[in-house]
Amino acid sequence: MGRGGRIHPHRRLRLPPAGPPREPAGPDVLQRIAMEPRDPAGAIRNFLGGMLPLFVLAHFSHHLLMALTTPLSPMIRSDFALDYTNIGLVISAFNLAYGIGQLPGGWLADRFGPRWMITLGIWGVALAGFLVGLSRSFAMMVFFLALMGFLGGGYHPAAPPMISSLVEPVRRGRALGLHMIGGGASFFLSPLIAMAIAAYWGWRASFICLALPALAFGIYFHWLLRNREVRRSKEREPRSRPAEEGPAQRLFGPLIVVIFLSTFSAAVLFAVMSFIPLFLVDRIGYSKETAGTFFAVIYSA
Repeated sequence: MGRGGRIHPHRRLRLPPAGPPREPAGPDVLQRIAMEPRDPAGAIRNFLGGMLPLFVLAHFSHHLLMALTTPLSPMIRSDFALDYTNIGLVISAFNLAYGIGQLPGGWLADRFGPRWMITLGIWGVALAGFLVGLSRSFAMMVFFLALMGFLGGGYHPAAPPMISSLVEPVRRGRALGLHMIGGGASFFLSPLIAMAIAAYWGWRASFICLALPALAFGIYFHWLLRNREVRRSKEREPRSRPAEEGPAQRLFGPLIVVIFLSTFSAAVLFAVMSFIPLFLVDRIGYSKETAGTFFAVIYSA
């Protein structure tokens, strides 16, 4: 500082260049950048151009035949002259086999690959449903319904892991949610389509007509998954080391309790819902077609 408060020309301070301070690109910054929303139009193009829409359609096809037994139960009861006990056996034949089929489904998916279990969950279910439509006796119908449930048991253990491998980690929740829409949509649309067909050609025609597109899609989707596996085998990534024990392993016991309670409550709920079409026909006076169509509203709730 010179005399009179003036700055000496040789002692001027050199200020740093103006601009906001830069934040070091640490792991937290990179994670926040990855979580930032991207171009919505690009996300839609990636969704429509990838495999995810086909998995939504696969889930729709998987449940297409499964959603028919309960809405068609008044017609099935009249055709075979069944009482409530026997119609409960018809519904339980599929549901019990479907639950039992889930147990080996995950192991078989690890053993033989998820592609085969997904194919059985679509093509196998459609074939068994087609045979349900051709059944001429009560025993044949119960057998093919049980076969349909057992063949479909491997779809859900196999499909979500494959979907998770197709999308980025930050989008897995969205992808799995969209996949679930396919199953819910089938439980809403299948009774409506089945009732329209059954009103003219009977309940057997509903199984046969809806099985045909599911059979065709099952073959096509199997071919697509096979080509994808061939491409991935050429550029296979090295396997990562096994994960260390974390909170998921320590919470295994409480998780079993939650699964048991949720399964028990769902069993009670669906046991009551399965007899709603018969209640609407016997107590309210609805026609068989109206009762089956009304059940689509219950499925959509």
